[in-house]
Amino acid sequence: MILAVALVAQIASVSALFGVPFVLPELRVAYDLTTAQAGTLAGLSSLGLLLTLLAGE
Repeated sequence: MILAVALVAQIASVSALFGVPFVLPELRVAYDLTTAQAGTLAGLSSLGLLLTLLAGE
């Protein structure tokens, strides 16, 4: 059971981190974003991970 929960958590985190760049073209059309805005949106999850890492020190 613990292994299944860990597996689901890992899949969710990887999907959130790497899934956004794959849907950027659709997000750009749906929300009328520029390339810079879409790139910022894709990088926000990495920024959150960095800030979490820095806050832990």
